[in-house]
Amino acid sequence: MLLMKAENLHVDKMKDMEILLLKSEGRECFQQLKNLHIQNGALIQHIIKDDGADKIEFVQLNSLTLQGLPKLISFCSQNKGSTSTSPQGLPLFNEKMVFPKLDHLKLSSVGIERIWQYQLSRGSHSFPNLTSFIIEGCNNLKHVLSFSMAECLKQLKSLEIVDCNSIQLIISMEGPLTKEDGKRDAISFPQLNSLKLKRLHNLICFCHGNYIIEFQSLNILEIAHCPELKGFITNKPQGKDIATGNSTVEVLFNEKAAFPNLEKMTISHLRNVKRIWYSQLHQASFCNLKELEVEYCGELLNIFSSSLLGVFSRHLEMLTVNDCASLEQVFELQGSDIEETCVLAVQLRELRLFCLRKLKHVWSKDPQGKYSFQNLRVVKVRECLSLKSLFPFSIAKGLLYLESLDVERCGLEEIVSEKISEGLQQDICFEFSQLSYLALWILPKLKCFYPGVHTTAWPVLKKLKTYGCEKIKIFGNGKSEI
Repeated sequence: MLLMKAENLHVDKMKDMEILLLKSEGRECFQQLKNLHIQNGALIQHIIKDDGADKIEFVQLNSLTLQGLPKLISFCSQNKGSTSTSPQGLPLFNEKMVFPKLDHLKLSSVGIERIWQYQLSRGSHSFPNLTSFIIEGCNNLKHVLSFSMAECLKQLKSLEIVDCNSIQLIISMEGPLTKEDGKRDAISFPQLNSLKLKRLHNLICFCHGNYIIEFQSLNILEIAHCPELKGFITNKPQGKDIATGNSTVEVLFNEKAAFPNLEKMTISHLRNVKRIWYSQLHQASFCNLKELEVEYCGELLNIFSSSLLGVFSRHLEMLTVNDCASLEQVFELQGSDIEETCVLAVQLRELRLFCLRKLKHVWSKDPQGKYSFQNLRVVKVRECLSLKSLFPFSIAKGLLYLESLDVERCGLEEIVSEKISEGLQQDICFEFSQLSYLALWILPKLKCFYPGVHTTAWPVLKKLKTYGCEKIKIFGNGKSEI
């Protein structure tokens, strides 16, 4: 009687049980249930026993957590008359299971091989209101969603997949995907706000195929510790790549991934990725990105190319790059589509570069006025031993709002590289009207601020820290602090 009125049920440490409830018990007991948490059942294979053909509906259930169930095969056992599927091939949820109000689903350390059926019947609404989905430690899973199930999760707002060692694809494609109207195939997650993929050691890609995946509302994207990742969306059998001589370069994002409202992205420990973006992106994709953090991507060659800098120029405010062993340049400026009379103003406010052993240039060449980084407020550079100079001449001349410059343990010989000669030399003055903090720390090769004749102005400088800069003359050889 108590279970018939229960709204919250937490079941823990079930011993010697393979099936938790008979279906009739579930039907009677769970009509008022809003939160169901089942954990630590070493032998549990099914939650409910199915003896008939009726739908099993949890009318009020809002939250479902299945945790520590290593033998779990499916939520509902197969009825005796069915021989179509072996027990090990059953999905966790079949179309008999209906959760009309389920909002939160968490699967943690369960033994399932599939979550949903490969093909769902047209109009299936088993999870119409699911907004939060967390999967962690499910090491038998090869993929998370089928194409048809992805189409059903229109309300999904948060998806987090962590520590699932067998997952190769997030979305597995099955059957023909061509739509009746003849339009190009697309998968849409219209409400998804946050996507996190972490420690998926066999993940190859989010999905593969010749179609677009649209994340219209995605604000946060985190991809970490996915060492086998070839690209976010790839074509069979290999992902989109760029030819470089006799080799190819793996690209993380191509024109098939649409992120029009993405604001924060973190990528780390991706050992195969050599470029983040292909030369062409989906229309308006990444144009609202505000924060980008890139860490421990050992094969990455650069962060931005000039062909894409315009995409990121309007909103990108914070860029952090840490310990990318092969990175040689941050902004690759090999060519420009900008007209000679135009100046592209980049909104970047904070730039942090740490432990980039092969970094030779922050900007691959002096943009000579085609790009402006005048909005930079904070620049921190540490342990970049191959970096000889920090700013190209035209960039340094435009740093009107720079407030803090902190350079430590680098191979710098000069802060600003010499201006490319254009006829008669004029008086050169660098004015840092907002700079209040300057630190030059353990820069044994630093000889000067700028190699040519020049003057500098620091009208609001409050704190100057230098140490280990024996070759530079302007600040002296000892330790000083203002």
